[in-house]
Amino acid sequence: MKTEDSDNSIAYMVAFCAILVLGFVLAWQYSKPPPNPSSNVTFANVGPISTQSREFTMRTSLALQSMPEDGDEVLKNRAALLTFLQITLENADPATLSSPDGRKFAMLQKQLTEALNTKFPQIKVQQVWITDFITSPE
Repeated sequence: MKTEDSDNSIAYMVAFCAILVLGFVLAWQYSKPPPNPSSNVTFANVGPISTQSREFTMRTSLALQSMPEDGDEVLKNRAALLTFLQITLENADPATLSSPDGRKFAMLQKQLTEALNTKFPQIKVQQVWITDFITSPE
């Protein structure tokens, strides 16, 4: 009778150890941080850009999002991009620049992205992000 009890307790101990090991393996597997999703894009900071027109004065900084393979091209053409963005922002609609409406601001970012990709098709900018923005009426 005692041998049956000791056989059962050994089986229970082995099952408990197997479950414990499996639990540790699963906890280790799921405790790893997920892969970095932003590793497939690169950002190049441009600015600060200061512009002044008859209607407004503005100071802004931008970040250009592109694929990692296009990042070097962005950095090589940084001066030309900066000049082009400055001219484009000087010609921007003052109502858009001074509007608190986020949709107009997003539209401005989209227009800057499209203008850059038209002027510099070799660079392939995915998105222009306005990171800092200060404006005042003249």
